[in-house]
Amino acid sequence: KYFAQTTHSSWVVNLHKCKDISGKRVRHFIPSKSMEEIYQWASKYLPHVYAVNEPSVIQVQTKEGVQLTTYRDLIQDTVVHFQAKLLSIKCYTIGNVTYQYETMRLPKMVATIAESSSHKIKLQLWGRQARWFSELHANINRVWKFMFLQVNYDAVTDEYILNTTPMSNKALLDDKSPEAIKINRKCNDYGIELQNVKQVLSISVQSIILLSLTINNTLVAVVNLSAAIKLLRLQNSNGKYRNISFKTKLKYETLSKQMVNFTYMGCSLCSKLLPQDNNGVYEQCTQCVRQEKAFVPATITRCYRPITIILTDGQQDIAVTALNETITKLFLTIPANSLTKYVHPESNITFAEVVADACLQVVKSYNTMKFRINCSVNQDDNGFIISRTYVLQDIISY
Repeated sequence: KYFAQTTHSSWVVNLHKCKDISGKRVRHFIPSKSMEEIYQWASKYLPHVYAVNEPSVIQVQTKEGVQLTTYRDLIQDTVVHFQAKLLSIKCYTIGNVTYQYETMRLPKMVATIAESSSHKIKLQLWGRQARWFSELHANINRVWKFMFLQVNYDAVTDEYILNTTPMSNKALLDDKSPEAIKINRKCNDYGIELQNVKQVLSISVQSIILLSLTINNTLVAVVNLSAAIKLLRLQNSNGKYRNISFKTKLKYETLSKQMVNFTYMGCSLCSKLLPQDNNGVYEQCTQCVRQEKAFVPATITRCYRPITIILTDGQQDIAVTALNETITKLFLTIPANSLTKYVHPESNITFAEVVADACLQVVKSYNTMKFRINCSVNQDDNGFIISRTYVLQDIISY
């Protein structure tokens, strides 16, 4: 049997009621000739309906054709089987993050899985598959095989999201099986230990060729580096930068008043920047919320804007980018939405002042810290290196 399944990119067009046909004359079974006439009419008067998905480019998958896929082979809007290690699973109960399924309202459930230490991917449980929660929660850090998952790619975050479908199933792999051993070995690889910044800057394709290949011919390696923070470069909503280094004479009181400018309003579930409409209302997060009336939009929260951190080992410097989650850890685990709050109800000190003081102290102390960095090497079709980017994944030790 062939059946249609909605995806994150599915949409509906209201063609309005036909005045020439009464309810009693509506056909329940439409001949192919009539369908062809409707298609021709809609193509002529409603060309935008077919502008998104041309029939010639629609790929049809069969149930037997679904294959076991790795991260580097994921393709938007396809159904795949996927093997990965379950790192965590969370049931979102904040902000009325629920949706209607049959006669029940279910909370949003998201699992984090990985097939290597370089890539983590979100798996969202929908409908009947929400019953997996207890069993998955009891077997965290085990390797699972998930069948019939729909792939969604977000071009903004450059990440893939996996979603369960009505056909989805799961199987817990034996820890001694070759597949589980291989995935566990890749996930337990917490990074290459490097001695100095020079080794990070000169990391070659050959040294990471065994790791997973991401989209756009980009190779990713995870490295551990001990270095000191030389400079913090914060960016405000206007695109202007504020550099903070050991030479900065700025007082923390002045910096604390500017800290809110270095944040933005994003999705409370994934920290993605949410656009606003003409009335200043924040739009739904297309990554976390399905476009259904039954789904209550997720709440919004304040997040830190990406900052550039200059690390040094005393000989050379390297610029790495830090995102909201890592920045929060660097700023004494104080989230951005707490900046305007007071440390204590009877205190006149805000968390913004604490974070501002921490920014100044971390660059002036010049203490050596251990960082986990994602190194991405971008190549062209001929294998020549176009660029290297470095993203701060975690702060291992202070």
